[in-house]
Amino acid sequence: MDRALLERWVATWREAESVLAEQKRAELEALDTRRALSELAAAFEHARRRAPRSDTSGLVEQQRYFRQLAR
Repeated sequence: MDRALLERWVATWREAESVLAEQKRAELEALDTRRALSELAAAFEHARRRAPRSDTSGLVEQQRYFRQLAR
């Protein structure tokens, strides 16, 4: 990719940033939580049934991960 094309690509995304942020805000304001949960219920149930069983809540693993990120 030549430099001029790369610079134009970057400029285009910079220009689009505010428009995309506004679109995201508008979509979140219009979100119907009850409908969204209903639409996700089947996927959640599928994942819940297929997830491997664990004897822990995952909190220890989460804290280990956060400790690694902090380093």
